[in-house]
Amino acid sequence: MSTSELNTNTTSNAFPLYDLLVEKTTDVSLTQTELVEFIQNVRKMDKIGFDYIFIIIRIYSYKNSTTGTTNDIPYLGQKIDTNSLENKSDVKFDIRNFPNKLNQMLFEFTKLHLAKEV
Repeated sequence: MSTSELNTNTTSNAFPLYDLLVEKTTDVSLTQTELVEFIQNVRKMDKIGFDYIFIIIRIYSYKNSTTGTTNDIPYLGQKIDTNSLENKSDVKFDIRNFPNKLNQMLFEFTKLHLAKEV
């Protein structure tokens, strides 16, 4: 998703899941128990879940950027090659680089997705 797509597609009507997660979460650190559950949940994610996680991270980064610009991969994420023959790659993040609110949103998303509510 390009920055221009984010600019036009981040209204409430474009991605209601994002707005739901914003409303359901607070800006506090995950507890140790929540952090362990979050990591376990991420390990259970399917491809669709990972795609949504990346979209949530990108939108959060775009909406909360203090510089007015966003990097291709926010929060010091690293591109990792998964299949050089097909020119495919994934992105790896360290959740310690995420703001508390984003961690809360992602934790809530993983719970919803694994329960197949989204």
